[in-house]
Amino acid sequence: MLCVNAVNCTRHLFVPLPNGKSAWDLLLERTQTPEFSRVQGDTPVLLLAPEGLVQEIPDTWKVETRADWTSQEFFATARRFSEALESNDTTVVFLHADAPFLSPKITLQLERLHQDYHVQYTFADGYPEGMAPEFIDRRILSALEKLAVDSPMQRNLLFETVAKDINSFDVETELAPADYRDLRLHLYCDGARNTALCSALMQAGGEESDERLLSILREQGQLIRTLPNFGAVEVSTARAQSVAYLPTYSNPSGQQFMGVTEFATLCTELVNFAPEISLALSVPGEIGLHPHPEKLVAAARDAGVARLLIETGGVGWSPGSLVDVHAVWPDLHLVVDLDALDHLTYEKLRGHGYDEAYAFAEEALKLFGNRCYIASTRSTLNEVDLDGFYSHWKNKGAEVLIRKYNHFSHRLPDLRVTDLSPLRRHPCRHLERDLSIAVDGTAYMCLEDLERSHPLGNIFQDGIGSVWNSGAVRFQEHVSGEFSTICRDCDEYYTFNF
Repeated sequence: MLCVNAVNCTRHLFVPLPNGKSAWDLLLERTQTPEFSRVQGDTPVLLLAPEGLVQEIPDTWKVETRADWTSQEFFATARRFSEALESNDTTVVFLHADAPFLSPKITLQLERLHQDYHVQYTFADGYPEGMAPEFIDRRILSALEKLAVDSPMQRNLLFETVAKDINSFDVETELAPADYRDLRLHLYCDGARNTALCSALMQAGGEESDERLLSILREQGQLIRTLPNFGAVEVSTARAQSVAYLPTYSNPSGQQFMGVTEFATLCTELVNFAPEISLALSVPGEIGLHPHPEKLVAAARDAGVARLLIETGGVGWSPGSLVDVHAVWPDLHLVVDLDALDHLTYEKLRGHGYDEAYAFAEEALKLFGNRCYIASTRSTLNEVDLDGFYSHWKNKGAEVLIRKYNHFSHRLPDLRVTDLSPLRRHPCRHLERDLSIAVDGTAYMCLEDLERSHPLGNIFQDGIGSVWNSGAVRFQEHVSGEFSTICRDCDEYYTFNF
């Protein structure tokens, strides 16, 4: 039995790729291959999809649609379908509809492993997401349905549900010839960014074979850089505190705040170019000092920004401003940097403002709930205080965010408690995915560029496409193993934003 999951799919499912076929076309072809015909057996294909997404469906397929799927209903639908089958075959193959590089070869390997060892769940590990399906024994669907209560409807739903009680299931894994998880790739046509990635890989010959695709990922790493996924926008250069681990940035424009109209234009430009982009305000300044933080939030919402993150120290906000922000966009994410529970440690790290910041954090937690993160940057200055800080906020029901210390390419003292850097240097995640945008609309290489000496261009003057493409040269250097200027001593290249 094949269960085709289109629940998380978008209209990008039908976007033509360089070979002239869409991910949906390739799925229909793939289900006719000997490998997939073998695992399907003599049972129909079950397609689970949102209402109205898929129109042309093979007559032999069974289709179930919902306006809003829940994880429990997902498993319940598959269970009811499997119970109605007359076949004695207990194997269910789960695959995503929008995965153009889904491998018949890996599918056959998984099928043999699943059958030979008579297990209940079989998956591939180490491959980029989208290359392999998952196998289960249909007799555990009722157990998964119960475990899936309150689980979000996500891509890795099957694995995450089994993992909730993994010792109750017989599990087998097919390992990739090498580990590609470090690339953090999702080979699905589910949005503009991933569809662009799939197109680039196909253009380079990735559809020829699994081996060819995997070699391209390692040998032509520049293809991974498609569209920006995260933007740090400095809407305010003003600071309410002098933070020990946050150095001063150069401000060539002399501008203190980005105007609401300019910010709205910026958001529109970014969303038109990269529709799934998430934005963070105001890095590295304090957004609470901006005259109209709620209008900035409204501008981002109206422009269609996918996710918005506000980062603040909680000092300097006008009374009622946070309530206004919440009223405009209650689902945004908010990070409150506090760093310490102890008063003296707090003053050493952030200076004045302890009572104001803690009162702000309490209010933020009440307003935003689990979308509010209480943060501490871990260093030798607050390591002793960290356990108490964590317990204090966890007991209040807060999400606690412990961040690594950044020495800004050794421009600051190295106060790291431990070295988290990988054994082998790889290209920078931030050059691959991020934009660092100053208050005047100039984008710089990254947030490590304190002197603002590596401009990519001004988005208002040069356009977002030109600015983003300017960063490709430095990323290509990283792909080639060249790490110059501030990149050489950077310790942030492996960290990851949204």
